[in-house]
Amino acid sequence: MPLELVSECEATLSNAGIVDVSGGARSVHAAWPPPALTLRREAVSRKAHVLLVDEARENHALLERIAGRLGASVQHARSASDGLRYAREFCYDALIIEAGGGHAPLPLLEQLSALQATAGVLLSGEGLHFPEGFSLSGNLLGSLGKPWNDEEIEAALGRALELSRARRQHRPLASAPSAIFERVLLIGSVGDLRRYGRMLRGWVPLGGLVHACSLQEGLTLIGQHTFDLALTDLWLPDACGLDAVVRIRQASSQTPVVVLTALEDSALEEQALHAGAQDVLVKTELSASALLRSMRRARQRQLAQAQLYHGSLHDELTSLAKRTLLQQRIANALARSRRLGNTFAVIYIDLDHFKSINDTHGHEVGDAVLVAVSSRLKAAVREYDTVARIGGDEFAILLDTLDDVAEAECVAQRVLSSLAPPMRVADHDVEVTASMGISVFPAGGSAADELLRSADRAMYRAKRAGRNTYSLSPPIESSRAPEPARSAELRRPSSF
Repeated sequence: MPLELVSECEATLSNAGIVDVSGGARSVHAAWPPPALTLRREAVSRKAHVLLVDEARENHALLERIAGRLGASVQHARSASDGLRYAREFCYDALIIEAGGGHAPLPLLEQLSALQATAGVLLSGEGLHFPEGFSLSGNLLGSLGKPWNDEEIEAALGRALELSRARRQHRPLASAPSAIFERVLLIGSVGDLRRYGRMLRGWVPLGGLVHACSLQEGLTLIGQHTFDLALTDLWLPDACGLDAVVRIRQASSQTPVVVLTALEDSALEEQALHAGAQDVLVKTELSASALLRSMRRARQRQLAQAQLYHGSLHDELTSLAKRTLLQQRIANALARSRRLGNTFAVIYIDLDHFKSINDTHGHEVGDAVLVAVSSRLKAAVREYDTVARIGGDEFAILLDTLDDVAEAECVAQRVLSSLAPPMRVADHDVEVTASMGISVFPAGGSAADELLRSADRAMYRAKRAGRNTYSLSPPIESSRAPEPARSAELRRPSSF
């Protein structure tokens, strides 16, 4: 019987090559392959491979004979599961799939097409029917009627091999720099290392796939190196279940985790994702393309989560910490100080007469001034101190691990000095001063909120003292009593 066009799909398969044998003339219509391409046995640079998914042994023998004339070999899969297994492990140039009962095996067709992106696909069966709106991108060529005819099968298979060769020639290089993972951690068996090493060849540089046989070994490596991604089994010699995911995330919250499991379990998948994994893959259904796709998505999800997390804790305008992050770090400082017996301080800062800057120059200039102030504040403190924006023109500084109050006063003096030079913003020289309150643990409070309120009260005492100065809370005799600096700002109307 002649090769039948899959006419029901033609309208939706805009990118597919359609084989037309009407009237004995054979041609390929579509973007793939270019019309000038023809298959010549002597031009085949490597042996082509064909996968036949069909229960009948006689069809295998017939196809093997025909493929041999085209310089191709045939792998016979007598079941859909065998076909999927072969497709995951090897790259084929053409697929011929038996469609029993006149209905196209759509799930199998879609899975095989995804696994073998460059292969030409042919269906074999009588009077095939496709559901309305069916679409398969790129590689479905047509259907073969039964019983098979040698000449027609050879022509159809030749076109499928031609399509595959053309696609391979135009396919982007797998080693595109944007897709490279520089270092990937694999926690699992040596067998996993061999299998996934083959799958990731070309995507991870030589030596970039780092193997750990146990969770503890993996955690040690995470402590020593930075990884783009971690692949982990759930059943390890020293851990089972979700313990691996939880401990990896605790060791490195910025490393995306992809879980590899032997069994498909939707409940376990949900629990793994909730524990911090970015994806869960079933080993028996895994292909190189599926693994790479999962790793890419895991990295993208981790980046998106990190951006969301950063945005929830950092000010959009200045990128300084928000109040929530400041309170978390004060709580950490409290725990350290109680354990080590040292102290720390919180400085509450309010810009003097900032409203007049907005009123005089506009809010865009006001925002630019806030950004400039943020930079000067960060430059006045140590790298491990925290500068936060906690209101419109209000800031706070956490000075961690101090020996005494004098260190906090020294920082306050540096802040005042850093703000003294006028700021050049949008062709304007803007003068900015600040009033500050200092609260020192434990005299200023024993909780984050108490310390902030104590520093806030001290800041208002500084304003009443003439602004552009600082005050301690509770009020104590200071060894560095500051003299208020005079500027045009001090003569402006009071506004708290």
